[in-house]
Amino acid sequence: MRICCLLLLLPPLLAACGAKSEEKKMAAASPAPTIRTAQPRKAAQPPASPAAPATAEYHGSVTPHLMKFARISEEDLQRKIESGVVEPTLLLGRFLIGHDEEGRNSLLYYRSPTYSDGWLETHFEPVGEWLSSQNVTLDTVRLEPAGPPAVIVKFQSGTSLRHWSINSEGVNIIDASKEPVLVLTAGTSSHEYAYGGDDDDMDTTDAATTDNSSEDLLTQAITVHKQLIVVGPAEEDGNYLLAPAPPGTYRYRQGKMTKLRK
Repeated sequence: MRICCLLLLLPPLLAACGAKSEEKKMAAASPAPTIRTAQPRKAAQPPASPAAPATAEYHGSVTPHLMKFARISEEDLQRKIESGVVEPTLLLGRFLIGHDEEGRNSLLYYRSPTYSDGWLETHFEPVGEWLSSQNVTLDTVRLEPAGPPAVIVKFQSGTSLRHWSINSEGVNIIDASKEPVLVLTAGTSSHEYAYGGDDDDMDTTDAATTDNSSEDLLTQAITVHKQLIVVGPAEEDGNYLLAPAPPGTYRYRQGKMTKLRK
């Protein structure tokens, strides 16, 4: 009886073993499951700042800022006058003009209530490629009802090669009531002249008649009327040479500039 029972149970057991063997074969044939690991998150990057325009250095400004300056004692100033670095002539009753040690850039000297023992020395800040070596003239202009008038500085500079020349003009308006504040800087004129010809004896007058000569005149009018600064329009194509300020009508009060209209 027992043998008969075992015989009866043998086929199902064999079938079960065969099924398990088949499952093992299929598992071995199938690829191993991919184990995914958490990837570290990249730190969020701030958006890139827009690149500054290539001609930014050739633009004027109507944004007032404190200029770099130094305090000069009476003794130091006298030594500068004796060495010829500072002109001894007092301009407009308050200002002296000097030069840096290399003689390339002009400097402004003036008395200030913030430094009663001497003078303040500051560099002018003309804009434009051709105003590094300049002739300087000073005048006064009133921007506020009270207090001393501001100083308006005009620059003139010229350079030339054999068949090319350029003459440039620019302006600074400086609040010199205390420490120097640059109210406005701009180029006001650029006169470029190029002429052709290979003859060494050719002068400018003869060259003007040649076909390959060219002349470009760019200007921007800047005036002060009734304590308002009026900046005229300028040609956009001439920014490289002219370095204009943004056009508009502006009011300056206590270190701040307000644009009234275009």
